[in-house]
Amino acid sequence: MKLYLKYNILHNYHRLIKKTVKALNILIVTDKIFYKFNGRFYTDGGTPNQIKYLLSKVNVDILPYIIHSKSIPENMNSVDEKLNVHETDKFKPYFHSLPPIINILQSIKLTKEICNHNNFDIIIGKGPREIGMSAVIAAKQLGIPSIFHYSYDWFDFPPVSSSSYAKNIALNIYYKAINLYKSMFFSYVCNSATAIGTVSEKFISNVSEQMNISPDKIKLMPQAFSLDESYREIAPLDDNTPNNIYYVGRLDRNKNVTTLIEAFSIILNKKDLNLKLVIIGDGPSMSDVKSSIEKYNLEKHVEVKGFVQPSKIKGLLAEALLLVLPSFSEALGKTLIEAMGAGRPVIGSNVGGIPEVIEDNISGFLIDPHSAEDIAEKISFLVNDRSLAIKMGNVAKISSQKFMPDNSLKCWVNSINEVSSTKF
Repeated sequence: MKLYLKYNILHNYHRLIKKTVKALNILIVTDKIFYKFNGRFYTDGGTPNQIKYLLSKVNVDILPYIIHSKSIPENMNSVDEKLNVHETDKFKPYFHSLPPIINILQSIKLTKEICNHNNFDIIIGKGPREIGMSAVIAAKQLGIPSIFHYSYDWFDFPPVSSSSYAKNIALNIYYKAINLYKSMFFSYVCNSATAIGTVSEKFISNVSEQMNISPDKIKLMPQAFSLDESYREIAPLDDNTPNNIYYVGRLDRNKNVTTLIEAFSIILNKKDLNLKLVIIGDGPSMSDVKSSIEKYNLEKHVEVKGFVQPSKIKGLLAEALLLVLPSFSEALGKTLIEAMGAGRPVIGSNVGGIPEVIEDNISGFLIDPHSAEDIAEKISFLVNDRSLAIKMGNVAKISSQKFMPDNSLKCWVNSINEVSSTKF
């Protein structure tokens, strides 16, 4: 009886403590696009997972860029209903909006207005575009601890290619000016933030060297990613798997698919192979992709499937020999991990968080995204050596298991606790 009473006293005491302890309140300001349909919010990438896991520990508000949709957007996941979304359509989500100072001032103003009506313990500005970066400046002005969460490389962005010589010169001057402005603003924001969060170990060294910032100020805060276990059930790579090279993702300038097409033409020009490039995805660079296919006379060797429902991509990967992601910048590379889970070797750019996904020469190859020759060489290694492809695919499948949400959440909790006076 004494033990029972003691248990009840302790149990009720802990319940009381939980009610009186102040919950940690976080505001995330991001350039991420949220689509609103019938009162629900939808977005893509790892953001829904990241928010879901944070909400299991703390109170989270978010200020994203809102687009009102007439239907549930394709390839989007719903956001947890417990997330408090602050709506605005007063700014654009890209650095390319002119003049940028308008976006910066509006972002600072909006962040401060929200903070004046809420009691936030910490502000997380998601970069590298000006919306999240401006939130860090607002936090400094308000005296609130902040983390600038940096998830993409945009230094050394490649020159623009255009059929018009005059337009080519003008665009390249424009992008060089934009990159110079971003670098200066980025440096100021990094010094204004209480801490800097990055998605990979490589980013820590990059930011430390480029911005001359102490590594102690930079925290590892990787993206949350949960691999659908059905990927692991896809038929393993074997001698009967077709020679299909896959690309899965958005078609835009950053994804660099035109260089992949050029690399594919190099392979076919050197050796007559029964080889096929399958491109899954859609986006603003679709016309450039189709033009590149025509330029290299690859109509019989390249299939552009356009947008495919995520649930159907798993079935298509069973016909893949390998997957290539030649991006100029990438936070992690979700499609790489999915292909690895399916037991396929992967080839990805040596940028951003990709080197932490691909073990070079073990689970796949790292490539220079600016070099079509390098991409062609790495693809050829696997096309010409099926035993090597199978070996790397087996290693890739095992390696994909390390990307677990719990590991990401632990890093976020530790980083936030170090910065905020209120702890988890």
